[in-house]
Amino acid sequence: GINEAGGTKEFFVPVTYAQQGLNNLGATTNSLIDAAGENALCLFLVPLDFSSLTSIQLICLGVAALTNMTFAIYSNYGAVGEAYNAHEDSSGVLTLTTVASQLHALNLATVVDVAALAAGDYVGIRVTHNSTDPATNIRVLGVRFKYA
Repeated sequence: GINEAGGTKEFFVPVTYAQQGLNNLGATTNSLIDAAGENALCLFLVPLDFSSLTSIQLICLGVAALTNMTFAIYSNYGAVGEAYNAHEDSSGVLTLTTVASQLHALNLATVVDVAALAAGDYVGIRVTHNSTDPATNIRVLGVRFKYA
């Protein structure tokens, strides 16, 4: 399980693929997701000194003050010698209420199978606009990963 009290090591992975191309807002690089089917992806390697996950969060910016925007998040991961999707999961529909230009951290613990996560895994996280909610309008900055 996740050890909320522990974990002193962390890193941040910026968006590694933006379907619309990378955008900027001030000095931030981000992926704007504001239309059906748009995606933002992050890919990273779980450090070799990893023993347990403390937290994993999607960091994003609200483009406007919106209530209950919906989107889906998917993950897949595996180590060298395994399939890239040896482990995979999805969030179903997630909701987020945003404040314009405010940073938001969304817990991704339900999207990553903590028991299967291991040092040396290559992890892919995909954020996808939910086509049934035209109001979804966020800027994805990346993923914050904290571990022990």
